[in-house]
Amino acid sequence: MNSINEKLQALRDVMQTEKLGAYIIPTNGPHMSEYVADHWNHREWISGFTGSAGTVVVTPMRAGLWTDARYYLQAEEELAGTGIDLFRMSEPGVPSISTWLTDACRQGDRVGSAALTVMAAQIENYKKVLEPAQLEFVTTDDLIGQIRSGRPAMSGEHIFEHDVEYAGKSRQEKLTLVRSRLTGNGADAVLVTALDEIGWVLNLRGKDVAFNPVFYSYLWVEHFNCYLFVDENKVNQELRNQLSKDGIEIIDYDSVYKKAKKLSKGKKIAIDYSVTNARIFNQLRADKIVKISSPIKHLKAVKSTVEIKHLRRVMIKDGVALVRAFRWLERTLQARDVTEYEFGLKLAEYRSQQAGYVGESFSPIVGYESN
Repeated sequence: MNSINEKLQALRDVMQTEKLGAYIIPTNGPHMSEYVADHWNHREWISGFTGSAGTVVVTPMRAGLWTDARYYLQAEEELAGTGIDLFRMSEPGVPSISTWLTDACRQGDRVGSAALTVMAAQIENYKKVLEPAQLEFVTTDDLIGQIRSGRPAMSGEHIFEHDVEYAGKSRQEKLTLVRSRLTGNGADAVLVTALDEIGWVLNLRGKDVAFNPVFYSYLWVEHFNCYLFVDENKVNQELRNQLSKDGIEIIDYDSVYKKAKKLSKGKKIAIDYSVTNARIFNQLRADKIVKISSPIKHLKAVKSTVEIKHLRRVMIKDGVALVRAFRWLERTLQARDVTEYEFGLKLAEYRSQQAGYVGESFSPIVGYESN
């Protein structure tokens, strides 16, 4: 199964079995991330569109991709010949996904999206438009995962420490701050699903997503207990011992759903509605949920003097790498042509020579004239 048309037909066959009139495929994977591991790049696989943001919707007869202005030209090229229409978000007259569905579907149709990759808040927004049009929104199994041959495995790279020298506060200090927010929200625990927030509060980093130092996990924080749901093979014994000393128990990644379902009677858990996937949300009774804006999001936004110092130092290091790359380019162009790709590699090479280098923050964007 190589062509986009073949992939779309395979999905439509499954949709027919599942009695779905439409299927929504977002970018984000289970953690509402703009950048995802190859294992979760379903939207790219089904459409051929490689931009970092966009949503594909498929019906038995039509398909569309919604993306923002960063990717209009790219999307036009990558969608050409696929039968997938491009919808330029925010342009006048361009319908939202929900509005388009009310036109593309028949009354009584079921509109589905994978429970793992659609967020609880998104479902609420879809229903506001779909239900008055007599359309039913439902969550499903991962239908793309069922048809996607050659799907890349998740990374097996180990998680590693982000030293307090750079973090500014220890993980115990950060967890204390998170717990202090629980009391004010009337919750007994908070479930953290955003990968950058988990990495920040635990001073840990990973290599599960290209250009993003994160690792796939969930964090469950109670007043006196803390659980990190993660692939246990990614945590070496030394780190496991250190986390245990800090009161953090390592549990298998997928066990978070059982934990949510077995939440003790009378207990309440705080969740950020905007970044919690429907599979978790569906395990929780409504009377057990406290909807919040993640406390870690707000704590993380206020940089300490240590973090500010290192941000400034990083910018100096990056400036040095840029100057060296530009000097190399000027010298080399006197003898031969240089492609954008080669210059991107050279820039990464000069950055890698700086002390403390871990990796690039994004794929190089190098353009000259029409490129």
